Amino acid sequence: MKYKHMIFTGYSGAGKTLIAELIFKMEHLICKCVTSTTRKPRLGEKNGIDYFFLTKEKFLFEEKNQKFIETNSYLKELGLPNFLYGTPKAFVEENRYKKPLFFNVDPNGALALKDYFGDDCVTFFIDVEDIDVLKRRLISRKSTEDDEEIQARLKLFDIQFNKRDLFDYRFVNKEGLKNAKNLAKKILKLSLN
Repeated sequence: MKYKHMIFTGYSGAGKTLIAELIFKMEHLICKCVTSTTRKPRLGEKNGIDYFFLTKEKFLFEEKNQKFIETNSYLKELGLPNFLYGTPKAFVEENRYKKPLFFNVDPNGALALKDYFGDDCVTFFIDVEDIDVLKRRLISRKSTEDDEEIQARLKLFDIQFNKRDLFDYRFVNKEGLKNAKNLAKKILKLSLN
C-alpha cells in the first residue's frame, strides 16, 4: 500500500506518541522523521534515532542557514528559546521518495510541512476530551521533563487550541489503548494515497 506523508500535531500529552508507535507497528514501511532539538535527551533516547540533539548555537546556525523546513516558533514567541525543535531538510529530502514520512510537530510546523508537501501529505490534529486531564498528564511527566519545559508546554495550549481546525482531520483521543488503536487504524486508512 502507498501512503501519503503523515503530519501529526496537537497538544503535548494528547497521546500522539502512543498513536504513532501503534501506526509504526501496524505499518512498517512508514518512516519517523527524526527532528532536531536543543533539549536534553530523556532516558533511553538516542541521537540520530529519536532526535538529532544539537547545542543551541548549532541549531541557530543551521536555522540561519536554512537547513530546516520548519522550526517551532511558539516557544520563541513565548520567550522560551531553550527548547527548539526543527525538521531538517536533509533528512526529509533523503527519505521523502523512498517511503512515507511521519512527522510529530507543533501546529505551525504542521502547516509549514503541509505547504512544503502539498497534496503528498495529510494532516491530523490530536485533540483531547478534557483539557484538565491533559494538564494533569503533562504535569505527571516530571520524571522526563523539567519544570521549565512543562510550563512552556502548558502555555502553548491556547495557541494550539486556536489552530486545531486548520488541519485535514481532527480526532479526539480518549483514554485507553483500544481507542488509540482505533485511531491508528483510521489514520492509516485516511493516509492511503
